Amino acid sequence: MNMLKKAWGALSPEFLGGDVIATVGCVQGEPAMGTTADLQKSTGEIRVHLVRTPQDSPIVTIELVQEQVPGDGAALTCVRLSLAEAARLREMLTQVDEDAVQQANASDGASPRH
Repeated sequence: MNMLKKAWGALSPEFLGGDVIATVGCVQGEPAMGTTADLQKSTGEIRVHLVRTPQDSPIVTIELVQEQVPGDGAALTCVRLSLAEAARLREMLTQVDEDAVQQANASDGASPRH
């Protein structure tokens, strides 16, 4: 029985922090220093998952996808966030997006979007 549990554990994405409820989506960027534990294996893809922990509470997991090589530690490629921290991240991303658009509009001489 223990062998079966170990085999199942190797196949399931435990590194995400629990059972995946849903994969919300993904974005594709350009690999850069610090994107993953090993830049040479970085794909630039970021996936967002809603996960239920073993304690039955929901968390958000941001997975920094890399090419899989046998022996890699997948736990190095994700960040687990509480719902409060996920909300803070949303606010930060919204703000930086608005700031970037304003900067782009200012340099183009266009009026800012609202």
